[in-house]
Amino acid sequence: YGNAILSRLPVLEEASVRLEPLSDHRTALRVRIALHGRHIDIANTHLAWQPDAGPTRARQIDHLLGWLPSDGTPLILMGDFNAELSDSGLAAIDSSRFASALPRGAATTTLNPAKGHSARVIDHIFVERRWFASIAARVIGDHATNGEYPSDHFGVAAQMRLL
Repeated sequence: YGNAILSRLPVLEEASVRLEPLSDHRTALRVRIALHGRHIDIANTHLAWQPDAGPTRARQIDHLLGWLPSDGTPLILMGDFNAELSDSGLAAIDSSRFASALPRGAATTTLNPAKGHSARVIDHIFVERRWFASIAARVIGDHATNGEYPSDHFGVAAQMRLL
């Protein structure tokens, strides 16, 4: 159980934080990478899961956004948000600043129905609109190999262009 960010690109710095409320035991990671001489911040998190946890997710997102550097470095924010795009807990991820790499309606689920989950898209990649254009995004890991899935969630993969 935990968060990870894997990169083929040079990692210049990394940081982590325990998100409020601490009783929910949620964390976030951030790495700053170098791409063609430019820096990009990538943050990953896993937020509260309970159906009535919208206010907790909102608090976690507020804490996360306040913790991230505000130095103008382009930002990609991703992870298991445990909420659909319409969830009030995600309102702090301002749609004028961020775009979902996987647009609403582009996938039916990121939860694996074979593991007993109902169909919902709760795993997201958000990119800052002023820095990134989405080229393609899709759900991955949604096919079993020898009857096994990699997770009870499917992954979301996105190809972005830095503007």
